[in-house]
Amino acid sequence: MTVMQDVKSTDACVAGINCCSNTANSETSIDKSSVCMNPSSTSNVLYKPSNYDNWESNFNLCKQIDIEFENLKYIVRKFNFHERKFVTKEILHGINGAFRAGELTAIMGPSGSGKSTLLNVMTGFRATGVTGTICINGDPISTNSPSFRELSCYIHQDDLLRPLMTIGETMMLAAHLKLGFSTSKEYKQNLIKHILALLGLEHRYHVFAGKLSGGQKKRLAIALELISNPPVLFLDEPTTGLDSSSCSQCVSLLKKLASLGHTIVCTIHQPSALIFEMFDKLYTVVDGSCIYQGPVRELVPFLEGQDLVCPSYHNPADFRKSFKVVAFIFTFVSSMT
Repeated sequence: MTVMQDVKSTDACVAGINCCSNTANSETSIDKSSVCMNPSSTSNVLYKPSNYDNWESNFNLCKQIDIEFENLKYIVRKFNFHERKFVTKEILHGINGAFRAGELTAIMGPSGSGKSTLLNVMTGFRATGVTGTICINGDPISTNSPSFRELSCYIHQDDLLRPLMTIGETMMLAAHLKLGFSTSKEYKQNLIKHILALLGLEHRYHVFAGKLSGGQKKRLAIALELISNPPVLFLDEPTTGLDSSSCSQCVSLLKKLASLGHTIVCTIHQPSALIFEMFDKLYTVVDGSCIYQGPVRELVPFLEGQDLVCPSYHNPADFRKSFKVVAFIFTFVSSMT
């Protein structure tokens, strides 16, 4: 269990890990046996086993990327028409944290707490007004650098898909744009078939994107990003608007991708107890400050240590948002400022 306290010194560390340490491995091979290819007979995509060895080994070889950030702040500047002057507001208050390879991390917090802002800062969508240090495997890096953009992808909450294109056409168009025309069409077809089988969409190959369910659209959005096989995936509320079954399938998919060595970070709102337990780590943001970072299974003992006992058969994610817990959280944050 780890309790996060934001500090402003340059020696700050998170969960006992220095932000600029070089202990993380820069690249690790993933066992090929962890993924199996089950081609579907319903698709017309060519299947030639002799051509699978090369691209499948490349797909399963995923760089293991550890992301650490220290004293991260985000300040916005806006014009106040009432006072007729520019004013500044600090959204993130020098927070620290770490996202590890092979782990599925959930960023949770009340509405307006800054969890989506943190995700936008980590992905480079917010660059102006950002200060602090972000490290990749111990090396400082800018989120706007081309090298970081090649390592990561950002899947937004809204699925922007072309409704009159089939899944196969959508995937092939993305493959042409991401892999270029120097890559053979057969290679792209085999790669697309493997990704769709991994995400359970191979039987929907010839279905228009506009005819897909909400959960299938979300999986297709993830499949489009997997073509370039990014080691780091950021997702903004991937379960919003989905029913309980689709939510479970979506989080199970993210859990499977994390087991392949990907670093997966997503914001999530009001998960059920079953979905909440699927996550490996929890990063809780309240009022722009991190109050807890650690394993999900240690959240309840942490609250019990603060005399906040979660009732039996109660969803820990809901209990975390109860009035008593919120009162404790704001008292905790106030003591830090």
